[in-house]
Amino acid sequence: MNHTKSRPSSKGRCVQIISQTLARHVLSTIVLITFTGCSVLPASSIKPGVSTVDQTIKAMGKPDMAWRDGQGQVIQAAWTAQPASYVTFMVYFSDKGSVIRVEQVLNERHFAMVKNGMTGEDVLKILGPYRSVDHFSGLHQIDWNYGYCSDSDGREVYSVSFDDRTLKVTGGITTPDPLFSLGSNEEAMCVPYMGQENAFVR
Repeated sequence: MNHTKSRPSSKGRCVQIISQTLARHVLSTIVLITFTGCSVLPASSIKPGVSTVDQTIKAMGKPDMAWRDGQGQVIQAAWTAQPASYVTFMVYFSDKGSVIRVEQVLNERHFAMVKNGMTGEDVLKILGPYRSVDHFSGLHQIDWNYGYCSDSDGREVYSVSFDDRTLKVTGGITTPDPLFSLGSNEEAMCVPYMGQENAFVR
């Protein structure tokens, strides 16, 4: 069985990842995910009903992913702290350009929203950019991996599995995060994001 991996080269280093289409088909365009610097992003300063798209970008930097409506207005954007940290903030905007809500999406509640049969684009709109990709060609399986802090305070990875022939979700699994393992499959400890200020570090 062939098993190819794409992993960040170090734990704490800000990295640049060029993520091509899943099996060359899932995304219609190349997604460029760039971590350009290590800084603290004050996500708590983004206020629903008050903050605008421009104010959000000024406070948090250029988003790692963004979705636009037919008029070109940004209606959803994602900022991720992977791989060094374990949060991704998804910000939703109205068609007038004001913030509707802000969510930290790397948690069990959002993972449960991923359903069998979904496409890669469906998953990205729920969880944002993934940290790494594994391809198990002998199993016809592609995994998108998301590092997170579990409800039991452990650093874990949630992997969304796709069939590399149908390019649809076939399941998901949680395992200890190998980037922060303490050995013998023991996961490192962490503190789940609870909305505290300056919790988003890149």
